[in-house]
Amino acid sequence: GSGSGSGSVVFDTSSCASEVLAFGTCPLAPGELFQVRGSPSNIFLVFDCAPAPPALPPNYPPPALPPSPASPSPNMPPAPPFIPSPEMPSPPRLPVLLPTLPPSPPPGMPLPPSSPDVCREAIKDVKMQNDVLTAEVATLRQQTEQLRSLISPPSPPPPLPPPTMPPFPPHFSSCTEWCTAGGQCSDGPQLVGFAGGSREAYCIYDGFRGVDTYLVSKGRATRHYTDQNSCPPGTDIWVPRSKELYSKIVNYYGAAAFLVGIYGKYDGCGGCRDEAMKSSSPAQAAQWTSVGTPPDPWFIRDVPFREPSGDYNAGYWLHGWSTDEFGLIFNDFRNSDAGIGFDSYVCSSNLFVNAPPPGSPPPSPPPLPPQVPPQPPSPSPPPYAPHYHSCTTWCTAGGQCSDARRVVRFGSVSREVYCMYDGFRGIDTFHVKHGRTTYRYTDKNDCPPGTDIWVPRTHALLDSLSSHYGSDAWHVGIYGRVDGCAGCTSYPMNSDQQLDYWTSVSPSTGGPLEPWFMRSVASLHVSFYNSASDYEAGCWLKPIGLGSTGLVFQTDGCRYGYSSYICSSNAYVLTDPPPSQPSPPSPPAPQPPPPSPPHPTPSVKLPPPSPPSLPSAEALPDIDPSVPLTLTPGRHFILPQTLSIPAPGVQRRLSEQGQLYTLSKYSPGATWPRPVARSYDGHPWELVRPTADEHNPLPFTCSAGGECSVFIPKPSAETASSNVTYRIQVYRREAPSPQKVAARFLMQATFGPTQESVQALAAQIEQATAATPSTTSDSALQSWIEKQIDLPYTLHRLYWRQRANPKPVPGGTTFGAVSSPCSVGSRWHRWAFSSTDVGQSLTASLSSVDPSQTTLTMDGVVRTVGDFGSLVRGADDPPLEDDADDPLLSALLWVCSVEDGIGGEVTFSRVSAETDDCDDFDVSLPNPTIDLSSVALDYGMTQVLEDEDADFVQIDGVEAVLVLQELHVGCTLTAAATKVAFLERDGVYYRHDPRLRILENSLGSQTALTNPWATTDFHSNGVVATCPQVEKTFLNEKHCVWQKACHPVSYKQVLLTLERSTLLQFYSIGRRHVHYIDGLRLEAPYDVSPCTGTPSSRWLNKGTPCVESVDPVSSAIIRRAIRAADSSSPYVRDINSVLCNAAATQAGAKLNVDGVCWEHVHPDLYSVYDFTYWTLKHPGGSSAIRRWAEDQSDKLIYPAWHDMKRWKDQTEAGHLAYIGKRGAPVNFADLPDISQSLAHAEAVGAISTASDELFEACGSPGEVANSPPLGHRFTSWLAVDEAGQNELEQPYDQTNGKRMIHTTIALSANDQLRQRMAFAMSQIWVIGESGLGDHALESEIWVTYYDIFVRHAFGNLRDVLREVSYSPAMGQYLTLIGSKSLSFGNPPDENYARELMQLFSIGLFEMNLDGTYQRDASGYPIPTYKTEAIMTMSRAWTGFTRRTSRGNIELNELGLLQNNVDPMSINGTWRDALPKMSLYDGYVGDQLPLCAELPPRSFLRRGAHWRYRGTLKNKPQGQKILELTNSSALRLQLIGHTDIILSQHLPCDGAECRLNTVKSVKVTNGSQTMEYEYVRPACVHFAFYDDAKQVQAAKDVWLPSSGGRTMCADPLTSSAGTVCCEDYQAKEHCEYTSEFVTFKDAERRCATNELGDVCQTRDDVRPDLCGYNARHSWLSASCTVQVQVLAAGRVSLLHVESDLPSVALDSGHQFRVRWENGMYPSPSDNCAALKECILHGSSCLCKTSVATTAVFTDSSSMPTVSQVLEALHIGSAAPDTFDQDEYALCASEVCSSATDVTAYLY
Repeated sequence: GSGSGSGSVVFDTSSCASEVLAFGTCPLAPGELFQVRGSPSNIFLVFDCAPAPPALPPNYPPPALPPSPASPSPNMPPAPPFIPSPEMPSPPRLPVLLPTLPPSPPPGMPLPPSSPDVCREAIKDVKMQNDVLTAEVATLRQQTEQLRSLISPPSPPPPLPPPTMPPFPPHFSSCTEWCTAGGQCSDGPQLVGFAGGSREAYCIYDGFRGVDTYLVSKGRATRHYTDQNSCPPGTDIWVPRSKELYSKIVNYYGAAAFLVGIYGKYDGCGGCRDEAMKSSSPAQAAQWTSVGTPPDPWFIRDVPFREPSGDYNAGYWLHGWSTDEFGLIFNDFRNSDAGIGFDSYVCSSNLFVNAPPPGSPPPSPPPLPPQVPPQPPSPSPPPYAPHYHSCTTWCTAGGQCSDARRVVRFGSVSREVYCMYDGFRGIDTFHVKHGRTTYRYTDKNDCPPGTDIWVPRTHALLDSLSSHYGSDAWHVGIYGRVDGCAGCTSYPMNSDQQLDYWTSVSPSTGGPLEPWFMRSVASLHVSFYNSASDYEAGCWLKPIGLGSTGLVFQTDGCRYGYSSYICSSNAYVLTDPPPSQPSPPSPPAPQPPPPSPPHPTPSVKLPPPSPPSLPSAEALPDIDPSVPLTLTPGRHFILPQTLSIPAPGVQRRLSEQGQLYTLSKYSPGATWPRPVARSYDGHPWELVRPTADEHNPLPFTCSAGGECSVFIPKPSAETASSNVTYRIQVYRREAPSPQKVAARFLMQATFGPTQESVQALAAQIEQATAATPSTTSDSALQSWIEKQIDLPYTLHRLYWRQRANPKPVPGGTTFGAVSSPCSVGSRWHRWAFSSTDVGQSLTASLSSVDPSQTTLTMDGVVRTVGDFGSLVRGADDPPLEDDADDPLLSALLWVCSVEDGIGGEVTFSRVSAETDDCDDFDVSLPNPTIDLSSVALDYGMTQVLEDEDADFVQIDGVEAVLVLQELHVGCTLTAAATKVAFLERDGVYYRHDPRLRILENSLGSQTALTNPWATTDFHSNGVVATCPQVEKTFLNEKHCVWQKACHPVSYKQVLLTLERSTLLQFYSIGRRHVHYIDGLRLEAPYDVSPCTGTPSSRWLNKGTPCVESVDPVSSAIIRRAIRAADSSSPYVRDINSVLCNAAATQAGAKLNVDGVCWEHVHPDLYSVYDFTYWTLKHPGGSSAIRRWAEDQSDKLIYPAWHDMKRWKDQTEAGHLAYIGKRGAPVNFADLPDISQSLAHAEAVGAISTASDELFEACGSPGEVANSPPLGHRFTSWLAVDEAGQNELEQPYDQTNGKRMIHTTIALSANDQLRQRMAFAMSQIWVIGESGLGDHALESEIWVTYYDIFVRHAFGNLRDVLREVSYSPAMGQYLTLIGSKSLSFGNPPDENYARELMQLFSIGLFEMNLDGTYQRDASGYPIPTYKTEAIMTMSRAWTGFTRRTSRGNIELNELGLLQNNVDPMSINGTWRDALPKMSLYDGYVGDQLPLCAELPPRSFLRRGAHWRYRGTLKNKPQGQKILELTNSSALRLQLIGHTDIILSQHLPCDGAECRLNTVKSVKVTNGSQTMEYEYVRPACVHFAFYDDAKQVQAAKDVWLPSSGGRTMCADPLTSSAGTVCCEDYQAKEHCEYTSEFVTFKDAERRCATNELGDVCQTRDDVRPDLCGYNARHSWLSASCTVQVQVLAAGRVSLLHVESDLPSVALDSGHQFRVRWENGMYPSPSDNCAALKECILHGSSCLCKTSVATTAVFTDSSSMPTVSQVLEALHIGSAAPDTFDQDEYALCASEVCSSATDVTAYLY
C-alpha cells in the first residue's frame, strides 16, 4: 500500500494472485480513506480500523469501463489497474480460480465489516469451484492487459515525515534507546539494531543508560586486546562503565564476566596500589584504557588493590578470578603466561551515553514507515525490513537458502535465529546452554517465547543440526503417548511408523505435529542400566549417540533430563514451493499452507477413513523365486496360496511343503524392506508385525475357502514422490540336514552350541528318523528339552557364595566368622607376611653368630629367618664390628604395605621418635617364605604333620597355598594360636591364613547349622557366630526344621554412658564414627521460639546464673517443664511442647532454674549420631568426617559456613543414625543395628550366652556355605570400605562381578535351556543399576534376584510374579519399598503398579492369540487398562518393606545391615484399606468370604492354619498372651509342629471357649515355651454397612497408624476391643493383648463380668494390659456412614463422627465403584434429586444403606458355573468348616441334576 497524495491509502492488487487474504492492524492514519486498485475483484483485505469520516476523493466516481464479456459482475465499476514497470515483470503465478463475488465498494469507500473466520470460509468455498472457473480467469487476464495499455500509472504520493521511532520495528538501535525512547528500562532481552542487521541482546541498566551484552561460552581464547575473539560483529569484550553495571553483569553472568575489556597502555602497574582501579582516578586513567567507545568511563575496583603488580605487560587483559564488595579481584597477566587464556566471556558494543537523558517522556508508538512509490523494488523487501517471517520465507522470498544467522519475525517480535535448511524448507533454531532442566514435554524450559524443544523434521535436518550444535541437538522434542517403549524396538522411529505411540511438541504456529524423524531403523540401545520398559509417557528419550541411521537412544523413565538444548518454533511447510523462483524473487503473497491435522492419539479416537472402492481382483502371474514381483499401485490382486496338495484339475503353481510367500514394503533409504504379510506351508495369508499394529494396515480380505486378496493403494499427494513399492517374493526351503537342525535349535535354546553339542544332538536326530522314517526331528528335540528340564539348576547365588572366602575385618562382620586353624577348610600359605600385618611393628635382629641371618619377629613371634640384613643396616651404615652390643644389630620397623604371595613386595619404614610415617618408606624386600628350621618351635602355635596325618588340596591357579580337607590326628594348637598359627609339613612351613566361613542355610539343608564348627570353633576364635535367622516366608515355610544349635546373636541389656571414652570405643573397636554434634545454630528453619508449641525444645546447661530473657509468665511455664524433663544427660534437657508468650520469648532465650542458667539451643545440639554413612557420601570428601575420629575427638563440629537446612535435610533423609544425648545412658541392645558390632558387644559384655532351646531354622534358596578349595574369586561386602577385594585370587573391577558370574554360568553350565530361559525372563522383569546405584558393587542382591528366573524357568507365571513383587531388589528399583497409603500424607507410589501391568503381565493393549492387537470400531488398539487403574493398583501395592536384618548374607556397600535377600514383608499400618476395583469391574477380594461370616472359633475348626513363631522364655512384660492348658486339644495338636493345618474340628478348652478368634497362643512343653500364630483365612469387610457404631482410642493418643482416634465400625465384625464404663470409670476386658471382638461380644463381656456398660465415650485405662489406650474399643454411640460422590462417579468414604483424615469430608481418598447402569448422582442433575443426597460443592453427599437380595430364585433350575461366578461376588467359608447341622447338601432332583455346581441348604 502507499499514500495516494489525497488523504487516502491505495492498495494495488494487479499483480496479486487471484486469491488474497490479508489481515493486519489498521494502515490508515486519521482522516485517510481506503482504495483498492487492480483487476481481480475477489480480493479480501481485512483491517481493524476505527470509523473514519466519509471523505470522497475529487475524482469519485471514476469513469466506468465497458464490462468484460467474461466478467462475473458487469455492473461493478472496476478500479483502474496499476501498470508495473515493464522491466520488472510480476513473477509467474499458479492459476487459482475464484467464483463470482458481490461487487466491491467504490474506491475510497471502506470495506464492509468482516472477520477472519468468515473470510477463511469464503476462501474454502472459492477453492471448491476452482476447476470450473479456469477459462474465466484466462479471460480476465486478457482483459487486464488491455486495460493496462489504456491507463497510465498514478503519480506517487508525497513522502511522509521521517519516523522518530526505531528504524526497524519493533526494535531500537541500542539498549539506552529502549529506555529513553521505548520506555523499557528494566534488565532483560531486547532486539537491538546494528549496521545491516538486528540482534537479540541482554540489556542491563544503570539508570537510563543501558549496555547490550552477549555471552560467549567455550569460544576462541583471548589474552591480549588485539587477539581475535568470538564476540559477534560490532562487539568486543565488555567494559564495566560503573560499579552498578559491574555488579549486575557479574551477578547475571557469573565468572564469565570476570574478563573485562580494560588493558594497560604501558608495562608496569601505574598507580595501581595508590588509587582505585577506575577511570576517575588520574593515575589509573593515564595508565589504563578500554576497548569501549568512548574508552571511558570504566570501573574495576573502587579501592586500591595489591594487583596488578609491577610485572604487568601492556595490552594484556587482567586475570579476573573472583569478586568482592569493592569490585573485581584479579592478578597480573604477562606475556610469559602463555598457558592462560579466556574462552568464556561477555561481549558488548560498549556504546555508552554520557549526556543526561532527555526530559520528555518516551514518544508514542510510531506511525507506519514512509511509503515508497508504488513501483516494486528489486527484489521486494521483506515485511519487516530487513527480515522475514520464517527461515523458509528467507529462502522462497529472499533467495537466502544457506544455513546462517538471520532475523525472523515472531508475531510482534523480531529475533535473531540460526536458519538451517533441507531444500527450500528451513527451521529456526536457538541454542540454550545450561538452562532450566527439562525431563518431559510438560516441563518448563528456557526456550524463547513462541518456541519449544526442536523437532527434527527430516534425517538431513537432524544431521545438520547435530553437526552444527553437537550433542545438544540430540535432545529432541519427541515423546511417547503411552508408557513403555511401545514400537521403538519394532519400527523405525519416525512419524510414518510410530504415530500410534509417539508424537512431537506442538508448534507455536499451529503447524503440523509431523513429520518428525529420529531413526530410520527399529532399534533401542538396551544395557544393563536400562530396558525398554523404563520409558514413561510424556518423557524425553535419552540420546547416547548419532549414527548413519539416526539417533541412538535409551529409555530412562523420567530420570533423564537435559539443561542444554536447541529451541525452535517448529514451524514447517508441508506444501511444495512455487514451480519457479526468480532471482531475486519477490516476497510471495501471505498464503500460509493449511496445517496438517495431528495424528489422533489412542485417547482421542476419530473414525477411520472410509475404505476405498476396490476394483475387481486380478490374479498374479507365476512368480520367479529369484526375482521379487512388484505390485502396481491402485490395483486389486489375488494373492497366491501355498498349498501342500494341489486341487484336482487346477494348475499347480505353488505346491511344495516348505514354501514361504512374503509381501513387503520397500521405501527408499530404508536398510531393510518392511514385512507386511506372509503365507507359508499352506497356511492362509496373515499380517505380520509391525505392520499388523499399524492404525490402518493394508486392506486384506479372505474368503471362507482360504483365498485372500489385497488392495495396493495409490500414493497420496504427500507421498507421491516417496517411491514406495510393494513386492511379493517366494522362498523355497530345502530339507535341512540333522547338523543344521541341531545347530539352529541349539542357537535358540542355549547360549551357543559347540561342535560336540551339535554332533551329539544331530546323532539323536538321525537315530530317531532312521528308526521311524516318517518321524521328524521334533521327537529328538523334545527328548533333549525334557532332559534339560530334569537337570539340577545352577544357581548364581550358589556359585558366588561358594567362591567368596575373604579375610576377616577389624570389628567383625555379620557375613561370616573365622573357624579354628584345625577345622576342615582352613587355609595355609608359605609366605611370611600378609595384608593383615600392615600397620604392625616388626623387629629385625642380626644374628651375632651368623651375620648373614636375620630374624624377623612380630608380636614376639618369629615369622621367618633369612638374609634380610638390609632391614637392619642401610648402605650408609658403618661396617659391622665384632661387638655383641652393637646397637645396629637390630631395628624396629613398621610394615607399610604387603603384597600377598611369595616374592610380592613388602615395604617398611624405620621407626624414629615413635613415628610410623609410611609416606616415604625406607626399605622393601620380596615377601619371603617361612623358615623356622633354626627356631625352637612352640607346639601350641605350630602343628607338625606327616603326609598321612592330613589331606590337603591346592587352589586352582594359586601357588604355595593349601586347604585342609581332613585331619586324621589330634589338633595340638592351643589358644596361643588364635592370632598366629604355623604348620610344618615335610620340612616346609606354612602360616594359617584366617578366612571367613559362611554357613550352609539353603532350603532343606539347615542341618549343617548344627555342625560344631558353626558354634564352638567360632567362639574359640574370639568371634561370635552370626547364625542366620531367616523369617518364615512363602519361599521357605515348607523347609523349616527344629534345632538346638546356632541361635542367632542376641545382646544383653548393658548400659553405656555416652561420654568421651564410650564414644571413642565405637571407632577403636567397631570402626564406627560416633560423635556428639556441636556448632548447630538456631537459624532457619530452627529459629523459632520455644513457646510456639513445637513438639519439643532443647535447653543447654550453662552453669552459673545468667541474665534472663524470658517474660515472667513464660519463665514459670518453662521452668516447671525443665524441672520435670528427663535429666539423664547432665548437659541438655528436652521439654515437651509448651504454649507461652512467643513474642516475648525469642529463640535462644535464657532463664535460671535452681541457680543454674539454661539456654534454648538447637534441638540436636549435643545429640549423639553415627556418622559412618556420611563418611562415604559427604560432598566434601570423607576426610571431613573421618578426621574427627582419627584425631581422637568425641565431638564433631558443624561447619559455620553450612546453612542449617542442610542439617535438617540429612537428618530427615535418615543418613545419620541417632544414638542418644551426650552424657546420657543407652542400652547396647537398643542401639541402631548399623552401630552394633560383634567385637564391640564382646568388649562391653553384651553378648548373650547360647541357648539350648529349640530354634526353627528356615532356609533361603542358594544360601550355601563357601568352599575354601575354590578360593576367593568374588568380593563380598563385610563392613564400611571392606569388600574383600584386596585378597582376590585374580583382581577385577568390582562393577563387573555380577556379570562375570552370569557369563561363566552361561558358557559352562549344563542346564543351558534353563539358563537361556532365565536370561529371557530377566529381560522382561528387569532391574538395573540406574535404580539400584547404591548396590552396584554388591553381588548377592543381584544373583538372588536373577535366581528367581533360574528356579522358575519352567514353572508357573504366578510364582514368578509373586517372587518378583516381593523381591527387595525390585522393591527398590521400582520404588515399591515404603509406599504408604494417602493417610501418611502422599499418594501411594504408582511406579510398580504401572510396570506390573504394562511390562510384567498384560501389556498396554488387548491382543489376539496371534499376538496382534484387538481393535475398536475406529481401528485403534483396545487398551488393557486406564490411568485410574494404575492409581487403584498402586493402593493395593502399599505397605511393603524389607525384612529384619540378619547374618550370613552380604552387607550393602555402606557396610550396613540391610536384608536385600529375603522376600519383603508387609507393614499393615501402611496399607490402604479402601476398596479397589479390578480391571474388569470387579473388586480385589471378590469371591472371598466376609470376615463377619466366618465360622465362630475358626481357629479350632477343620482347615485352621497354625504356624510356629519362636520361643518365649518369659511372658512379655505388660502384655497378656493366651496360654493353652495341658488339657487343651489344640495344644496337643501344635506340639512338635512348625506348621500345621487342622484335619478336624477340636473342642474348646477354658479361655478358648470365650473367644471368637485369636492371634497367637503360648504353648509350654517341658522347659520349652513356644508361641504359635493363628493364620486367619483371607476374608473381606464391607466398606459400607448399616447400624454403624463408634470405636475410639484414648483421648491422649494419636494413632500413628491411622491419624485419628474415632471412627465408624461394622458392629458385626471383630473390629475393636472391650472397654466398659461404670460410675465414670473405664475398665478394660480382654483374654489377650489387643483382642478385638464384635459389638455384641463387647456388650456381653461388660454385663457378664459386671463391669458396667460399653462406654459412651472413654478415657485412659490403667494398667492397659489389653493395649486399648493405643487401639480402638467399642462405644455405644452410633456412627453415620455416608458416601461423597465425586467426578466421574468416584467416591470417598465419610464417617461423620470421625476425626480420621482418610474418612473426613473432602479427604481426597477416592476410589471407583460399580454403579448400576452407570448412573450416579452428580451436581449437574441436582444429585439425581434423591432425598438421601445433598449438594456439596462439586460433589454429592449421600446416606447409604445395604440391601441383600437373592440372585437365583428359580427353583426349577440350577445356575451354571459361569453364571455363579458372574453374579455372586461374595464367597463363603467351606461348608465343612461349620458345625455339622449348619449346612446340608441339597439332594433335590434339581440340585442332583447339576454336574458342575453343588448347592448347600442353610
